[in-house]
Amino acid sequence: FAHTAPQKMFSRLTGQFFKFSRERALAFQTGLSRRVVMNLMGVGLASMGAGGACALGNSLMKEETGRVYLQTNDDSEFRIFSGNGNPVLANEVAMMLKTQLGRAIISKFKDGEIKIRFFDSVRGKHVYIIQPTSYPPNDNLMELLLMISTLRRASAETITAILPYYGYSRQLSPLSKHGFRTSLAAADVAIMLKTVGVDNVVSVDLHRNQIEGFFDQEINVDNLDTTLPALPYLLRLGLKNPVLVPIGRVKKTKYLRDSLARNGVDADLGFVFYSGAGGFENV
Repeated sequence: FAHTAPQKMFSRLTGQFFKFSRERALAFQTGLSRRVVMNLMGVGLASMGAGGACALGNSLMKEETGRVYLQTNDDSEFRIFSGNGNPVLANEVAMMLKTQLGRAIISKFKDGEIKIRFFDSVRGKHVYIIQPTSYPPNDNLMELLLMISTLRRASAETITAILPYYGYSRQLSPLSKHGFRTSLAAADVAIMLKTVGVDNVVSVDLHRNQIEGFFDQEINVDNLDTTLPALPYLLRLGLKNPVLVPIGRVKKTKYLRDSLARNGVDADLGFVFYSGAGGFENV
């Protein structure tokens, strides 16, 4: 123990020294203050875009007013942005489309407030935001709302919110099973998305199809079904007597089982019950 503690302290100090050295070097190359560089190296790098950080020294500029922006190097008619929900997925989508993510910084103030900054022009362009509102749902949802609001003020032609996971989708009834008043959060999320100015919403396997009805007619909602795309993949695996276990999606699982049966694969259904402190719970 006497040797371990000094070693840990030395490693910690060494790491801080090299981190400080990288910050100073990057600040010297770009002409920015060390505080701005720290923000770029820390939070907010999620949606800088493929190669954005590597080309920082060449593309990052500073106006006389002190505002920092990134030059646009993509002349396409659309832009793809990502929040901190799943930047890896957004990068893969951008790579498949042979483009790069739009460059933005999503940071937080000391009190936890979220701040959005976009560095690419979106005037007259079709903008797509890839942001699942999964854990932590509150932060991811607020990021999405602020991104849509900011892009709407930036004169984007259309804004499409792509939510692979639609948070708060399980709160679908204003009354609980015992007759108590409960929050109708799935509808409230739809109202907030409409208020900030979204034009299209794309989600994957919504918890219930009735969520589409929470949006007004002027907002296009696409609920992507993953059953059909998953079927060819499962058939290529050469499965023998597989067991499909539904977790809250019994009808969809039965449909997948029947689809496998039509292609010569006999599958069975299995059921799992989650036991909580108060007895069985339906998750």
